[in-house]
Amino acid sequence: MNTDTQDQNALIMVVDDNPEFLSGIELTLEMEGFKVWTSDNGKNAMDQLEKAFLLKQRTGGSGLEGLPDLILADIMMPEM
Repeated sequence: MNTDTQDQNALIMVVDDNPEFLSGIELTLEMEGFKVWTSDNGKNAMDQLEKAFLLKQRTGGSGLEGLPDLILADIMMPEM
């Protein structure tokens, strides 16, 4: 899957309530060189994003650095 144009510093957030799927996709993405955040429900994912955004504001960061470049989310799960 690795290509010359793939951004190896990309951060991908995966949100799913199926623990087997979550760990499988996390392992696959990490093996391809991506940084991965995982969350088991929508509320926890939003909390993670809010904390990252607030930390970015407190440290004076600009742009989207430190936030996920891509979010893969199941749309049918608890606390969505």
